[in-house]
Amino acid sequence: MNSQYKRKQVLVNRRVQFRVLGCVLVFWAAYHVVLWHVMLGFHFLQYCGARLAGGPPQPFSGFFGEFVDQHYSMLVCAVVVLPYLIWDVLKLTHRFVGPLVQFQRCLAALTRGEFVKDVHIRKGDFLGELRDSFNAYLSSPYAPRPWKEAPPAAAAERDETVTIEDEALALLTEVEQLQATVQGESQPVECASAGQ
Repeated sequence: MNSQYKRKQVLVNRRVQFRVLGCVLVFWAAYHVVLWHVMLGFHFLQYCGARLAGGPPQPFSGFFGEFVDQHYSMLVCAVVVLPYLIWDVLKLTHRFVGPLVQFQRCLAALTRGEFVKDVHIRKGDFLGELRDSFNAYLSSPYAPRPWKEAPPAAAAERDETVTIEDEALALLTEVEQLQATVQGESQPVECASAGQ
């Protein structure tokens, strides 16, 4: 893999990645709580069967202590697996959040009027089909181009500017002609009044 496309950080969008991680951790905790209580229920059924067969009665503390002694290894395994689960979820979210960040950067560059040739995402990341469609758009005639190939809207703006400048120049010429005409007509009147 090219070094320029290697991941440099684990969290590229904390909001999205932490929300996904939070959901997974809630499911992890709920799974173990349900599993623990289901196993406790089965242990209670076994105790009831033993009591019906003539086994000795047990206080709840003794019954629960025996259950914990038999099954505490499940809790140890759950805690040991937790860091691997967190790391794997972060890597998994990186595979779709990373491409979304790339698309966000490209759209921001297009909004600023910059030329974007294409979008690159890492090998193995999700949203490859979206990348292909977006790159097809960028290579189409409808995508923004560098200033050498001015888009039709920019050319229309320049034509509009030239038209406004021409109109302003014509208006200025008319104003100068009117001033000259007014000055030419007012001088004889002033001379006649001075001769009287």
